[in-house]
Amino acid sequence: MAIKFWPGGLGKSTTHAVIYARLISQGKDHGVQAFIIQLRDMDTHKPLPGVEVGDIGPKLAFVATDNGYLKFTYFKQPRESLLSRYVSLSPDGTFKTQPNSTKLAYGGMLNLRIGIHYTAHY
Repeated sequence: MAIKFWPGGLGKSTTHAVIYARLISQGKDHGVQAFIIQLRDMDTHKPLPGVEVGDIGPKLAFVATDNGYLKFTYFKQPRESLLSRYVSLSPDGTFKTQPNSTKLAYGGMLNLRIGIHYTAHY
């Protein structure tokens, strides 16, 4: 089970999300990787099996944003959901990464958090 609180746009409207999660293949933990995940059925807009989403109301500095929570329970994705610009996962489960790929992925998250701090304080 995994839970994330506060993601913007998630409470009522998001159908897909980029999720950072641990990649485990061939019994080895390859650390946190980025995946693009479908969260809701495109026809009914209901959450997919193993996905729970909900609205949590306004958030400081993002009052107009649809803020929510996301919970995964026994949720697995195919290898094709892995965002593979800097990493790859072969059909047999072999994981390969380019040098410095972890730093590149972390940089995007860090940039967003700096922007939130700046918006809330200035």
